[in-house]
Amino acid sequence: MVRLSKILIMSFLFLSTGCDEDVVIGQAPADSDTDTSSSTTSPEDSDSDGLSDDVEEENRVDTEPLVRDTDRDGFNDGMEFISQSGDPLNSLVVPASEARARNLLDTESSSDLIDSDRDGLGRNFENENDLDDNDADIDDDGFSDSLELVANTDPFNGSSVPTRNQPPASDGIDPSTVAVPLDNDGDGISNDREAFFGYDPNQSDTDGDGFSDNIEYLMGSVAVDEFNVPNFSVPPRP
Repeated sequence: MVRLSKILIMSFLFLSTGCDEDVVIGQAPADSDTDTSSSTTSPEDSDSDGLSDDVEEENRVDTEPLVRDTDRDGFNDGMEFISQSGDPLNSLVVPASEARARNLLDTESSSDLIDSDRDGLGRNFENENDLDDNDADIDDDGFSDSLELVANTDPFNGSSVPTRNQPPASDGIDPSTVAVPLDNDGDGISNDREAFFGYDPNQSDTDGDGFSDNIEYLMGSVAVDEFNVPNFSVPPRP
């Protein structure tokens, strides 16, 4: 409760400063299926699921480029594609969490509220690892930097992209007959699933540690504990 109160206070302080250009982690977009990408040269990602329109349209993934959650199972397409345990075309196959988390050292900051490119990685983390907080896909390969780190591919190398052991396979259900689950904060996890997990469906980064809830879910870190974070291995920038 103390940590959640701290997060709410810090979020209020950032909003009160009137930062026009920065995006505060946890602030939901007006429409979760509206393009919320930053104005960079990165490939277009109309549904903000971490997969570019080209990746989705060229049948490399075979998902809907204008709908974040093609199979309507409460996990967005990017999460499901990079997770070998999930399938973006099969609502009965959902991603499982990995065990790739660590506790912060006493010398490390536990707060990182700015995510200008909305890729699920906070500014402090991106700056410390030579990423670009204004570019969600620094190598322009169609996969967001955060998804590449989860998939253990190189976010600086356009030839290094996430792949699957098995291609996505449809469950045979016509997705047009099923409503897309609400995702108020646009973090890639539906409101219902966030409530079940104990996350805040109106805050994309529930604990305010600089990693969005969907990234913490995939990595297996505790999304309600700001001192427990994903244990990423970021390659050096060329």
